[in-house]
Amino acid sequence: MLLFKDIKQNYPVYILDTQEFSLIQGKATQVSFPRLEMNQKTGKTEMVVDVTIEANGKMATYAIPESHSVTYAGHLVLSTEKSGLTSEVEAQKANAEQVLASASKAQNIIDKAPSLLAELNPMYKEKQETEQRFGKIEGSTGEMKELMKKQQEMMENFIKNLKAKSYGTQIKMYHSKASYVRP
Repeated sequence: MLLFKDIKQNYPVYILDTQEFSLIQGKATQVSFPRLEMNQKTGKTEMVVDVTIEANGKMATYAIPESHSVTYAGHLVLSTEKSGLTSEVEAQKANAEQVLASASKAQNIIDKAPSLLAELNPMYKEKQETEQRFGKIEGSTGEMKELMKKQQEMMENFIKNLKAKSYGTQIKMYHSKASYVRP
């Protein structure tokens, strides 16, 4: 595998963005000579190369240990070859599968916790029962509002129909009186 100390200008550099989980191909635009630098994580001095990488129209410079072919920079994984990112993608996949597997266990805990809390703590049980009663009352109030709204609509329709029939009767009576009038 090609080490970062061996890459030259215009060599491809492969970038795995672990936040977006996407692969980006960039290119090395500049590579410095190896120099000594203190590693912040280990506290030891090591040889690094400054590699400037252009990807997606952006340029960034990274201080990379010269003996590495894969390195981490925040949420990015940089590699001199595509195959170097394979283990990182597999690790991310395994981690995601583990999270999904634990999701059903977490849902089970969420589902069972209220009944266990009610069993362990009488105050919690009382609060839970009170919330259920209020929920039923709110539901009943909502049903009553709907029923009253429907009744109001029915009354309005009934009154409209009654007025229309009454008006129609008045017109018929007027016309029937007009036919008896002689000129």
